[in-house]
Amino acid sequence: MNNNTNKSIAIIYKLPFVGFIALLISYFLVVAYYNTKICDDIIATDLVSKLGAVDYITYIYTMWEGSYSQGIISALIAPCWNNGSLFIYTIMLGAITVVSLYLFYSLLIKYYLPQFNNQITIFIIALLSFLSIFFSAPDVSSAGMVWFTGSYSYLLSVNFLLLGIFFIIQQQKWKVTLGALFILFFAGFRLNYTVYVLAITSILLAYNLLYLKNKRNYKTYLLIITILIIGLIIYFMAPGNAKRAVASGVALNAESVMYKLTHLEFWKAFISGLIYMIKIHLIKTTAVAVVIITPCFFILDTTPFNTSVIKKLFFQSAFFLVFILLLHVFLFTLIMNGPGPSRTYVFIYILKTITIFCALYWLFSLVNITKYSIIISAVYVALIGVFIYKLFFVDYHNMKTLHQQKKGRAIQIASSIKNNTDTLIFVPLTHCYYLPSEDNCLGFDPRVANKYIIIKQAK
Repeated sequence: MNNNTNKSIAIIYKLPFVGFIALLISYFLVVAYYNTKICDDIIATDLVSKLGAVDYITYIYTMWEGSYSQGIISALIAPCWNNGSLFIYTIMLGAITVVSLYLFYSLLIKYYLPQFNNQITIFIIALLSFLSIFFSAPDVSSAGMVWFTGSYSYLLSVNFLLLGIFFIIQQQKWKVTLGALFILFFAGFRLNYTVYVLAITSILLAYNLLYLKNKRNYKTYLLIITILIIGLIIYFMAPGNAKRAVASGVALNAESVMYKLTHLEFWKAFISGLIYMIKIHLIKTTAVAVVIITPCFFILDTTPFNTSVIKKLFFQSAFFLVFILLLHVFLFTLIMNGPGPSRTYVFIYILKTITIFCALYWLFSLVNITKYSIIISAVYVALIGVFIYKLFFVDYHNMKTLHQQKKGRAIQIASSIKNNTDTLIFVPLTHCYYLPSEDNCLGFDPRVANKYIIIKQAK
């Protein structure tokens, strides 16, 4: 059998993997096409138009919470999509996420594997990482992307972090300044994300100084830590934090913290939340992530990777994954008596994606997977069939129906806003992983409680 024949067979084996990735991208585009604003997205746009950008930002900071970046981004972006359709926005957010992951992975490879410079491979890994996060992480494809105002906090914020790290590491003055601004913006979105990155950076700083005796990177770590602390100070100084705590029924102070930590109920809730996280967000969704990431080992040449370095990266990312998982459950159990909403796990899923990639490469270096190419290709042909059925015969109809319901509700809300109606009756939508539920999207928001009064929920 000549080389041309071998190449032709190799290409045929790769086709199912390429087709599978193309189908995942198509699925994402369909979700983006049917994405439209929900209640609080429309209300946010209305508030920006009536208050103006500066007053809106001030209003969020003084009346809602210290997420200063949330107010700034919402004031700048919300008016750009007045027609309600979020097709372009969703695609842009996906593209920004892929680019951010690509730059971050390029940085990792430059640090760990300077001899490896296959940019196409890095891009495909970034693309598959994004698809893995989108399809496997509960609530990421809804609150993280489809929910317009929620996407700033839960996904766009992580992009600011990745871009900030990428530019700061470059060591050029203007890039360091730009990176510092990105990280300062990141610190103004999600409080728990800021705490996680602050903890990781502090551990890396201590590890480099105490164990490696390496002072080369300590200035970079100190800069990131300083920026995050400044962000936390700005966040905690917000008058809106106390008002939101009262509205949400959450009272967290030194006395309540000590009470919880010294009672068995807290630790029972912590263990229960940890078991839930491991069962749902590690074991159950890891299978989906593995299926989505595996094709890169068949359609790309990943042989330049050094196995010993990959093992080192695996253990480091696995350590931080477990550490952040424990910290996440601890913090949310302290605040909310549970593991917290699924949409707050995006940061954890990025760490998990890196860990899964390293684990798969390590596994495939021990097992000659080329011997199983035919079997694995056949499995992906079957998966393509499953996804085609799911997309065109199940989810497409659901997405189209929910899209029409959301458009109808958007018209109702816009009409109420235009006519200064003080009453809104809304119909709850069915829970769906790619489109968020709107059951409580007006009732919990004190910013509009005095303006929009819900009489009843029509069933």
